[in-house]
Amino acid sequence: MWGQLYLRRALALIAASNILFQIIGLGLIVIVKHDGGSPAIVGFIIMVNGLAGMLGALTAGFAMRWLGVRRIIMVVNVVWAALMPLIAFVHHPVALAAIYSSIIFAASVGNVAGLVYQVKTTPDNMQGRVGSISTLLASGTNSIGALIAGVALDKLGSRGTMLVVAVVMAVLAVLAILAFSGRKAAAAERALDLTT
Repeated sequence: MWGQLYLRRALALIAASNILFQIIGLGLIVIVKHDGGSPAIVGFIIMVNGLAGMLGALTAGFAMRWLGVRRIIMVVNVVWAALMPLIAFVHHPVALAAIYSSIIFAASVGNVAGLVYQVKTTPDNMQGRVGSISTLLASGTNSIGALIAGVALDKLGSRGTMLVVAVVMAVLAVLAILAFSGRKAAAAERALDLTT
């Protein structure tokens, strides 16, 4: 895995963004509860989020044929950077569900594309090891995100926390563009048949 430059870059972006997703997930619950929302409203947002995730995964193959993996990584990060600041200012449950489900839709497309890239670039005899390392790096940051979320929401409040998340996501979007927009990245992607 260390020898795969673009896989390393993608995993670093995924790990960092997973921290932010944990903060947003807890932040949404705090926002809804602070505005007097019921558990049913929280459940509604989670349900819409789940449906968006399934739709994203189902459309990922089309997105890969249309954009390719590296463009998906760039587009997904830019979409997140554009949508995450809205959570700081929007408090209507339907609007929050729409914003968050759009973020999750993009995340599902990106997850499928990243998994396909990982499988295609990994030798058969290393699939298990690379898969477990990738899962550890990508999902292991979830617990860090939950810890940061609790502290940030307590110290900064929901709006301040969401604004900090938005700034960090904007930095990640710039890094994604820098990491995957060059000619070498395009050549590396062309060397693989990622659409089958």
